[in-house]
Amino acid sequence: MVDCGILTIVVGDHPGQQIACNERSDHMDDIIQNIDPDKRDRIINAAIEEFASVPYEKASTNNIVKNAGISKGLLFHYFSSKKELYETLIKFVIHTLHDAVIKKFNWEETDLIERINQVAITKLEVSRVYPHMFDFVPKIMVYKNAVNIG
Repeated sequence: MVDCGILTIVVGDHPGQQIACNERSDHMDDIIQNIDPDKRDRIINAAIEEFASVPYEKASTNNIVKNAGISKGLLFHYFSSKKELYETLIKFVIHTLHDAVIKKFNWEETDLIERINQVAITKLEVSRVYPHMFDFVPKIMVYKNAVNIG
């Protein structure tokens, strides 16, 4: 289970399994460092699109590899399972959005319209790189409920 304030995610059947959302995924950092950025973004975008469009149980790694233009063996070279890919994507999304907000927001701004404008610009900039991220976020952001991905 992951608990980040309003975010609670249950992973698998065992309560002891966790995703630490307050820590950057070392595994994702390794992938970012060891893979061509274009290929990395294709994998991330294909996986986010798949998980955003269907429930976890129905998500197909065959669709992910087809849309990413990679082999299934390569996907499983980076991620040992669909579950690990999903967990890594959750961390990646949380950290990507966090980093975008930290970089773009002027926390001293008091004008509500300007703050809304900052949110809109941040969302557009993230969507340019990861067009399906904001379709995926509702799947993982659950207010005081749990999402089973096991």
